[in-house]
Amino acid sequence: MKTRILTIVILTISLAINAQVATSSTGGANNSSWVIKGGTNNTPVVGPLSTIRVNGNSATSSGIEISSGIGNNNGQQSYGDLSFTSFGGFKAQLQNVFGGATNFSFTKKTFGSIVTTKFGIGTENPTVTLHLDNLGSRDGIKFGDKFIIRQNSSSDDAFFMENLVAGDVYIRSGFNPFQDNGNVILNDFGGNVGIGITNPSEKLTVDGKILCEEVEVVLDATAPDYVFEKYYNGVSNLKADYVMPTLEEVEAYTKANNHLPEVPSAKTLKEDGLELKDMSMILLQKIEELTLYTIEQEKRIKALETKLSKK
Repeated sequence: MKTRILTIVILTISLAINAQVATSSTGGANNSSWVIKGGTNNTPVVGPLSTIRVNGNSATSSGIEISSGIGNNNGQQSYGDLSFTSFGGFKAQLQNVFGGATNFSFTKKTFGSIVTTKFGIGTENPTVTLHLDNLGSRDGIKFGDKFIIRQNSSSDDAFFMENLVAGDVYIRSGFNPFQDNGNVILNDFGGNVGIGITNPSEKLTVDGKILCEEVEVVLDATAPDYVFEKYYNGVSNLKADYVMPTLEEVEAYTKANNHLPEVPSAKTLKEDGLELKDMSMILLQKIEELTLYTIEQEKRIKALETKLSKK
């Protein structure tokens, strides 16, 4: 009996010296709280259903390693799963109490080389390096109190990138303004882009003014060269059915409709808007027709002047 008691005492002293273990009971053997500090041998202490706190040895810079390795298996390291489980609320913190530069990394190594690692939040089966799943409404990734990347709700497919303060948001394809950078591509698979509007009806829909130095329109329509072609050649290959109206026809039409032929009315423009490409072509056609009217008038004026000069 004395030998057994002595053995227990020796084991207790050995654990206290090598592992520097401090225990405090919180409701029985199955609910004890143990503090494990890095000592001489870093002896692990495990208790049933216990709470374990691991502190590094402040006297050295060796730090602490928590490993799921179980030893050497035929010359190869054998590994198992490392799991943190809580049946109630769970809060995990990685922090440097004393400040200074601190890096936290999650890596998977095979014989010293880093290989592909997938980290999941809200999922046990991540499919990419960082996989967030089962997000709630307005949930996502937040950068301090200034910026957030989130979904709108768990029931729709809307996705938001929001600046939470009154600041600018930059989207760049490069960082050097003095060299050629890449392009910023939006909706290359289809869909529309809206500015100031949530239901864009065209590739780019802007609710407001656009300020720019130049607008280039890609023209897939026939330019009105057919006006001169038909006048001088009697036929147009560009637009075979084109007929230039006479000034009498233009006068009658404008008197009845209050706008030029083929030009949209004020009501139509208000309801449907102005098609920049179509309107540019229409106006160019009218300018060419007006030029021909002027040429014809000049010819008649010169003819009259010739007749008067002969009298």
